[in-house]
Amino acid sequence: MNHSFAMTRTERTYYVVFGGYTLAQFFIAPVYPLFLLSRGLDLFQMNAVLATYLITVFVFEVPTGAIADRFSRKTTFLSSCVIRMGAYGLYARAHGFADCLVAEFIDAVGTTLASGALDAWVVDGVRADGDTRPTDRLFARAQVVFRTVMIVGGVACGYVAELGWAVPWLVCAGMFALTAIAGGLLMHEARPAADKARRARSLGGTALAIARRHGARRRRGGAESPRPAAPLCAGPHRGLRRVPALHPLAAAGSTARGRRALADGMDPGAHQRGRPDGRRPRSATAPPLRARGRARSGRPVAIDDAPRRRNRDRSLADAG
Repeated sequence: MNHSFAMTRTERTYYVVFGGYTLAQFFIAPVYPLFLLSRGLDLFQMNAVLATYLITVFVFEVPTGAIADRFSRKTTFLSSCVIRMGAYGLYARAHGFADCLVAEFIDAVGTTLASGALDAWVVDGVRADGDTRPTDRLFARAQVVFRTVMIVGGVACGYVAELGWAVPWLVCAGMFALTAIAGGLLMHEARPAADKARRARSLGGTALAIARRHGARRRRGGAESPRPAAPLCAGPHRGLRRVPALHPLAAAGSTARGRRALADGMDPGAHQRGRPDGRRPRSATAPPLRARGRARSGRPVAIDDAPRRRNRDRSLADAG
């Protein structure tokens, strides 16, 4: 038996719920502009109602997605059906521009609650059922259902609207109610352990995780550097400058003279011993590095000549 086209229980439920939701959403579409004209709206007001819907969807898309991640996709979808049912009921009683604006705003909020929540639910559901096939096949079938119910609803709405302008809105509200009932009975959502991580990524979970992290760091008495050290590929001295405690070492080690000074500092008796070539240490015969640098700059400096005089007296004593 070929199971390549077999549908899981979750997939069948998705087609039923998705079809009912789509039919309720677009049933009124063919007569919607005529309904707005019948309520006294001009072309500018009709476009203002449409702009209200689009702006509201844009603003509430991300927050409502976080609500779906925080609670559950099923609960969010059912809430969308209930809210849109109320919005379509308000449209049935609308008598002017303000009434249409309020109803459109509520309908837009309900739209964002279902946006993505139903698709995410079915993907998680088919994976839980053991179906590892690509989801392209699933959503391709959903598009067939989408266009079929739009055609049927568009034809039927024209006949229903002859009974009155409020009747199509009441029919759509009833369809949303039936879709919510079907979803509540047929949709099953497992809450695996991975949902804890999903909740932590939501808006409230993210803020709570940050607060806990800072509280634990304060109890430990430690503090992290606000700026990380430079990568090693940036060069040894450049990377060391990022760490204040190592900065003098990096600056001194950047020149040959500084490296000799560091070597003498690590070995306190180095200035009392001679070099392998028989010459005396440079630190015992040469003036200080800072004084020589200032002398090159042309500024008058006072150089301590006591070490040179002591060396000269010692040489005369040895010769005598």
